Amino acid sequence: MATSKQQKKKSRSKKTHQSASGHSSAADSASLKQIANTLGFLALHTSNYKDKPDTDQIIFLSNLGFDRNSIAAMVGTTPNTVSVRLSEAKAQQAKRPA
Repeated sequence: MATSKQQKKKSRSKKTHQSASGHSSAADSASLKQIANTLGFLALHTSNYKDKPDTDQIIFLSNLGFDRNSIAAMVGTTPNTVSVRLSEAKAQQAKRPA
């Protein structure tokens, strides 16, 4: 018969295995993405960028590390437009003398 300590250890081991197995990782990932998008939205709308052109907003959010899908959702455009604007901005930056 298992002792109380052995039962607790076995119970902890099962809990660790369940969370490590990824049963809730999709839900956790979705929640973290929603939190990140909310923070990005708040950062954008409480900054000096809220009244700036879309390109400036896109660059701002990209510099914060957001992916093109998240940026598109926050700015109200498509992911393809985000990619084009970032590419154009990168090309303009390369043309500027250092």
